[in-house]
Amino acid sequence: MEYKVNLALTIWDAEHKKFMGGSKEVTLPFPPYEGLVLSEREGWYRINQVTWSMAERCFYCKIEIEE
Repeated sequence: MEYKVNLALTIWDAEHKKFMGGSKEVTLPFPPYEGLVLSEREGWYRINQVTWSMAERCFYCKIEIEE
């Protein structure tokens, strides 16, 4: 089984003000969970919040990066 996951990325600056954001849809072979670290060519991302959308039948996950 595969799971549709929408990743919402927020990049914070040193003063912890919102600097930049974006989103990306991925497919995982297992349900995502808080604390999961995803590795891509661009770097490593830790999921810090997971929400299931019953209407859209997908997971929404928040990930953050501090610069």
